[in-house]
Amino acid sequence: MYQNIYKIENIFDAYQEVCRNTKNKRKVAQFQEYRAAYISRIYNILKSHSYKVGPYNRFTIYEPKERHIVSQNMLDKVVNHLVSRYILYPAILPCLLDVNVASRKNMGTKKGLELFNKYNLLSTIKFSKYYILKADISKFFASIDHDILKDKLKRRIKDKDALKIVFDIIDSFPDGLCIGNMTSQILAIFYLNDIVHVHHIVSVIGRRRRQPTLRINKINTTTDGLHTTMPQS
Repeated sequence: MYQNIYKIENIFDAYQEVCRNTKNKRKVAQFQEYRAAYISRIYNILKSHSYKVGPYNRFTIYEPKERHIVSQNMLDKVVNHLVSRYILYPAILPCLLDVNVASRKNMGTKKGLELFNKYNLLSTIKFSKYYILKADISKFFASIDHDILKDKLKRRIKDKDALKIVFDIIDSFPDGLCIGNMTSQILAIFYLNDIVHVHHIVSVIGRRRRQPTLRINKINTTTDGLHTTMPQS
């Protein structure tokens, strides 16, 4: 698993993805100018297991509400994408429920709305009266417990080198997970994967708000109509 993150073709794909998605075009231009040197450096530090997470640039945004966001330099962004694509996705995606649509290819907010409408229609047909519960977890990313997250990851990832680089990224931010990294988005939905399910739950981490929102459908109005389960990842 770990060896996949320092394959040249994978590094190049991650490099291209980061360049496409980075808004600061001055940084992109500089990164592209020295492309060969950066790709070679990333290859060497990953293959030699000498990668250290670089410093974060922190800033605050106020729309739609106040949030503390981070960004990294271009090299760290490429490594972050490599860890996401070739370690976290293969380990985590198989255990996620199909209704967990956040940060997943060909899913996202559109798929979440489709599922919500589907379950809403089914509930309308089956029940004469039902409720929809929308819940928001306050300061979710900042509240994620590193030890709990690591214990969950140990059950999914057996490659010690892969675990180490993931743990290094987690521990590089002192308070929960930072908002702004690709790894944070994947780890966040994995962290909540055990919190399910009242018959049908559509779980969405919004692409803009990046806050976990749960919409629970198909709940009978009787007092015994609400049941939750906690399946193991």
